[in-house]
Amino acid sequence: MNSSGVNAKLREIREKNLRIQDVRTKEVYDRIPRIKEIDGEFKLIGLKLAKSILESRNLIPQLKRESEELQKEKRELLESHGYPADYLELKYDCEICKDTGSVNSRNCQCKKRLLAEKLYSMSGIERIIELENFDNFDLKLFRSNRNESERASPREMMAIYKDDAMRYVENFSKLKRRNRFYYGPVGTGKTYLCNSIAKGLLDRNYTVIYQISSKLINFITDYNFARAENKLDMKMKYDMLLNCDLLIIDDLGTEVSSPINTAHLFEIINDRIISDKATIISTNLNVKDIKTHYDDRIFSRILGEYDLYNIFGDDLRIKKFTGI
Repeated sequence: MNSSGVNAKLREIREKNLRIQDVRTKEVYDRIPRIKEIDGEFKLIGLKLAKSILESRNLIPQLKRESEELQKEKRELLESHGYPADYLELKYDCEICKDTGSVNSRNCQCKKRLLAEKLYSMSGIERIIELENFDNFDLKLFRSNRNESERASPREMMAIYKDDAMRYVENFSKLKRRNRFYYGPVGTGKTYLCNSIAKGLLDRNYTVIYQISSKLINFITDYNFARAENKLDMKMKYDMLLNCDLLIIDDLGTEVSSPINTAHLFEIINDRIISDKATIISTNLNVKDIKTHYDDRIFSRILGEYDLYNIFGDDLRIKKFTGI
């Protein structure tokens, strides 16, 4: 969804709330005709006020008293018929920006959330997190016996990491270190952990964006080289990549290796560190591979600013489909 798509969604929300107000107004007018008369009197007061200003007559105190008396009568009538005093007032999904998406010329959090939700949906992961989350996290999928080379069984390891991830979600706003680097072989549960964290934070109204590394790099490349008329629409998504509460970069290392792609990756990682925004990276590469696959700047940022989690075990995908 580009900026025009988000604005269209906000317009739908405003129109929905106006329709609700219209239905309520008709309902009340039919049931309490006096309130319709009062609203008509409010309009007359507005006309009198405008006329008094043009004629340089100070009727403001008198008209203010009349308005307050009518407001009081209206509230009392509504409450005496079982309605809340504010029943006829226009309601908003977002009280902060009144569903405009903007506060003091800056994007409201609700607008950012709309875009983040759409971006998450476009990533194809929205349906998956309904299946892969903490509620459905099945530790029985992980091998319970420990190989000689392992410090713990995969099940023991994942039980610890799951509890740790749940604490991460519960204490997200309080954590000083929120960047994570999950690494290990294919199919060992890295993406499952990421999806569970994403679902947990989305349910708490944080903005979360999930991007496969290759698609993330392709988008940044397209954005940096976009023509001016296209760049404006892409800017909101780019800003969200920098400013969302959590960015998940999945399958790091699957993107085409090149100096410019490495520069784009560093740009995102470094800017989010500077802005104190959380990033989770998952990869099939090990830590040594990161040092050889990327430049020292990325290796240094990950080593210094991320908590590292080595995930090991069997390929759950093979196990799921073969029973082996």
